[in-house]
Amino acid sequence: MKVGIFTELYTPHVGGQEVRYAELAASILQLGHSVDVYCVRHSADVPAREIIAGVSIFRYPLAENYKQPLIGPLRRAIIPLLRYSLWVRRMARPDKYDVMIFNQWPLAHVVFARKSGRTKIVLDWCEVRSGQFYRSLMKWLPGATGRNIAVSLAVANSVAAASGCHVEYIPSGIWPSKYRCEDRTRRSGIVYLGRVTDHKNIGLLIEAFEMMREAGYPGDLIIAGTGPALGVLTTASKSSRFSANIHFLGFVDEDTKIRLLASSEALVIPSRREGFPRVVAEGMASGLPIATVDFPDNGTKTVVRDYGIGIVAEPTAKALSVAVADVLRDWSVYSENCLKHSSELDWKILVQKLLA
Repeated sequence: MKVGIFTELYTPHVGGQEVRYAELAASILQLGHSVDVYCVRHSADVPAREIIAGVSIFRYPLAENYKQPLIGPLRRAIIPLLRYSLWVRRMARPDKYDVMIFNQWPLAHVVFARKSGRTKIVLDWCEVRSGQFYRSLMKWLPGATGRNIAVSLAVANSVAAASGCHVEYIPSGIWPSKYRCEDRTRRSGIVYLGRVTDHKNIGLLIEAFEMMREAGYPGDLIIAGTGPALGVLTTASKSSRFSANIHFLGFVDEDTKIRLLASSEALVIPSRREGFPRVVAEGMASGLPIATVDFPDNGTKTVVRDYGIGIVAEPTAKALSVAVADVLRDWSVYSENCLKHSSELDWKILVQKLLA
């Protein structure tokens, strides 16, 4: 089978979707199929065409300002977005691919796709956003493609309800053997791993951590990741009474990430907006319980509840601090559920389901 993946950004650009598609491509390749990836060339430092571990990657156009639009609400630079979408129209040919997987973003590439090839498109929904514009697209786009999948049950149900189309649940997978689970006695501290942006709401986590420390919690808070909000948060944390216990690591490599997941007591996801964060699956494979918050667009809450791997708190610092404390109190139960359900997220199983 010949598979084409069309996604706005791809490795070495850093992000959850980039990791999802890189590992999806590698897993498809391992099953004996061929994979081509089409994405925006986000930097002049990356080639327009290359092959990485057998996956052919094509990048166009060169748009180093792609995520820095002149019109803020658009989120993406409009000219490169349109150029990419028109290029995808030429490349996504039904006579070339048996199946074409389209990331939800940047949306326009689905609109521009050839009608003759839309039956071969699998549209991958990674999140749900509020607003009439997004709601309208969520109602129309699923019926314009052959199949629809979603990264979480919450996203799948929302898209299905809006469109009336069937949406299959295909979460971001993991290779469980990569991760390890340390005994509780060898763990300490709370960890956040991911992008450091406004919608990740890390300020709420810091405020909740301060309340935990005031209540006697002895551990530290580790924030691993980079992004546009890192400088502001780092500066603000210096005025905290517990600044010595708040550590910003910036970007961390894979080995460090695996160590943090294995050695921390709890993973906290305070985001206002998520689909199924990959780090949740990684935490599950590490036996790491999770606390998150009940924002309408935070798909993490559905994952946590469905798998019984932690607690969902009201979106206040006080409620989050109590939720983390409750997670730590019943740590063994949540950790066991993490390990039990992580086997369901093995890429081998998920890719076979997707291709079927």
